[in-house]
Amino acid sequence: MELLKRITLIIVVVCSLLAAIVFSLTNSEAVTVDWLIFELSAPVSLWVVSSFVVGGIVGMLACTGLYLRSKKNVYSAQRKLAKAEKELTQLRASLVKD
Repeated sequence: MELLKRITLIIVVVCSLLAAIVFSLTNSEAVTVDWLIFELSAPVSLWVVSSFVVGGIVGMLACTGLYLRSKKNVYSAQRKLAKAEKELTQLRASLVKD
């Protein structure tokens, strides 16, 4: 099963790289983007790839807050559980003594 996963991953990576290379070669004409203050000229493929990268970074940054909040909630729940288990152990011990 591990071999099948590895082969599938290799096939997906190779196909993605081939698609990226073909995309870059077929979209090599330069495009100028006006940023109000200055202008940048680069191939279309560079603009598309850079927008994907920027989108990925923004997405990861947006998820960071949710991830940290969920980690905090898990930690808080674990502390409450440990406290409840300790209390339950003490109650059981006091019942056994009686």
